[in-house]
Amino acid sequence: MFLQPWEQRQVPAQAAGLLADVLVDVGQQVEQGAVLVKMDDREQLIARDRAKVELGVVKQRLQHAQEKVALKAELFEIAANAFERAIESNRTATDSVPQAELEKLRGAKQQAKYDLSESKHELQILESTVSLKEQDLHSAECELAKRTIIAPILGEVVDVHIRSGEWIEPGEPLVRILRTDKLMVETLIPSNATIDQLENMSVNLIVDMPNHPSSEFTGTIDFVSPEVGAVDGQSRIRIRVDNSQMALRPGFQVRFLKPLPTQ
Repeated sequence: MFLQPWEQRQVPAQAAGLLADVLVDVGQQVEQGAVLVKMDDREQLIARDRAKVELGVVKQRLQHAQEKVALKAELFEIAANAFERAIESNRTATDSVPQAELEKLRGAKQQAKYDLSESKHELQILESTVSLKEQDLHSAECELAKRTIIAPILGEVVDVHIRSGEWIEPGEPLVRILRTDKLMVETLIPSNATIDQLENMSVNLIVDMPNHPSSEFTGTIDFVSPEVGAVDGQSRIRIRVDNSQMALRPGFQVRFLKPLPTQ
């Protein structure tokens, strides 16, 4: 059995482009979210800023359209009320409002209704346009974000595959990171014991270190596979080993001080 890093990531490029700056070097410790590599993002910045401006312009038009709808609704209500009052007046006193005036009021009401409908239609179009412009901005921001490569995990940079000024393609490996503040050991054991018996069990391990052979460390079984090999009847387990002091390294050989209950 051998110690393995708890996590490792080969960080790839997400877009094609010119590499502007490499901000890390091998041996450097990085936090999750730290910037590793910057690509030339001038075009993407311009596209993002343009999308912001276009969205702002459309939002202003939308606000104006909302105010226009409110005004047209008010004018329609005034025209409708005027027409209804004229109708009611004629019911109370026949021909108190001349037919010509009544038709004029009817026409004003219909025109106000049409104007309100048109302004509502314009508002709907602008609402859809705002939604599209928001998507354009989100897309531009995503393209911009692809030009800043960040660390997906905390750990140590062990490989830097590129240099500033190089052209890179999507998927091209840029940086490799190992997390070694905790390590793991994976092995197979007979499936005699239940998962509940093994999970969270502390185990004593012997690690062969340079100048310190047979050093003893403690690990914890944090995973027992529910699968049992059809041929050998064994299950895979994972043992978590604390390495906060960074005394251990991936690749060191390890063995159990005492056999596990199932062995």
